[in-house]
Amino acid sequence: MKVSRIIYAILVILAIVAYGMPWMITDGQSFPGWAMILPFTFGYFIGLILAVVILFTGYKAVGLSIFAGILMVISILISGVIIGLGAGLSSFSHSGSDMPMGNGFELAAITSMVFVVLGPIMGNQFRKHGNKVIIVETE
Repeated sequence: MKVSRIIYAILVILAIVAYGMPWMITDGQSFPGWAMILPFTFGYFIGLILAVVILFTGYKAVGLSIFAGILMVISILISGVIIGLGAGLSSFSHSGSDMPMGNGFELAAITSMVFVVLGPIMGNQFRKHGNKVIIVETE
C-alpha cells in the first residue's frame, strides 16, 4: 500500500471510531454519534460513506474528499449548536443536571477538521499513483 492510502485509511478509521464513541452524556446515559443519526449527524454519516468509497475505489478522490470533509464539519457544527446549546440548556433548566459533550464529539470534530485538510492532499496522491501508463513491447 502507498503511504497516502495508509494515512487516508487512518483518518477514516479515526472518523468511524469517533462515530461510535459517546457524543452526549445526560443523566448517566451516553449517546454515540450513530444514535443521533437523524437529523443531527446525517451529514457526518454521508461523509463517512464517501470517505470509505474513496478509500477503496479512489474515484474522484480530491473532489469527493473535500465534499465529505465539509459534510462532516457542517454536521459537527450543527450537532454542537443544536445539542450542545439547545438540549443542554433545556436539560439543565428542567432537571438541574448538566449535559456534557462526550469524547467522541471532540474526536469527531478534530478528525473532520484534519480530514478537510489532509483528505484532498492524500486523494491527489491517489490520482498521481493511479494513472501510470505501462508500455509493453511485443515482437
